[in-house]
Amino acid sequence: MDPFLAFPISKTFNARLENYNEKIPAYLVKCWKEAKYCDINIIVGEQTFPTHRFMLAMISEYFRDSFDNNTAVVNNEITLHDIDADIFENILEFAYTGSVEISRLNVGRLVVATDFYSVQELKQSCELMLLQNLDESNLMQMLVFSDRYLLKELKKTCLTRIYKTFITFSKSKTFLQLPIDVIRILIGETEDLVNIYKTPKYLFPLYEKEKEELFF
Repeated sequence: MDPFLAFPISKTFNARLENYNEKIPAYLVKCWKEAKYCDINIIVGEQTFPTHRFMLAMISEYFRDSFDNNTAVVNNEITLHDIDADIFENILEFAYTGSVEISRLNVGRLVVATDFYSVQELKQSCELMLLQNLDESNLMQMLVFSDRYLLKELKKTCLTRIYKTFITFSKSKTFLQLPIDVIRILIGETEDLVNIYKTPKYLFPLYEKEKEELFF
């Protein structure tokens, strides 16, 4: 029996851990760096990354589902394919510290990895980085990339810029030299390209011979 139950104490007190918001993240990073109290090993190529399930589950729907359903986990290990070790380390750094440097050296691979492993917040950060670096020299490449990996804001921005001069651009030889996947995005993803080019010539002024060379 608690001896204080018999004492005339009526006031409560809310105990607080000093600098809680700083101590917890710092300790998590320390445990990660020193591989303390880890409960899962992630194997990428020849490297093994000891980590904590709850950290991966926090940022990734893929890992959350894997742990909840005990899929892909064998002897407290998960082997990942189609991802580079340095990119997975970037994802871990993002999970434990809340930030990671994104550059031209890793942004493409990060988008691919975060799309597959459902690390949405890091994927969104990659999209913001690409938006900041969008210009006329990479507009078409960015359009195709954004379409493939569902980067909606980047795709919208690319299309907005392209459509401003699309009628003029569609009359140029450069338009005819575009890859098929770019043309498909520009003039409609759900319609057949050959049928599209049967629309009035004032919209897509391509000559019959040029169309045959392009599609057949």
